[in-house]
Amino acid sequence: MAETKRGWWKVNFEITLEGKDVRFFDLDEATQEHIAERIKDGFVGGEIIEEEKTDEEQDDETAQYPCTSCGNGCATCERR
Repeated sequence: MAETKRGWWKVNFEITLEGKDVRFFDLDEATQEHIAERIKDGFVGGEIIEEEKTDEEQDDETAQYPCTSCGNGCATCERR
């Protein structure tokens, strides 16, 4: 009978953005999805480009989700 061996595995990302190390989950959702799709396609590395959001875009994004302070979709309460 064959011996059963058990172990663990994990994935480590080495991500650099503007010369600084960045954690995968600190990237925006679109970039995370882009990386995941490229991995599915067999890539082991590639370029990422993230565009900074304007104040208006950030306000629009905040309005889509309930505010953590008041429960409304607003940009006036302090973000936690």
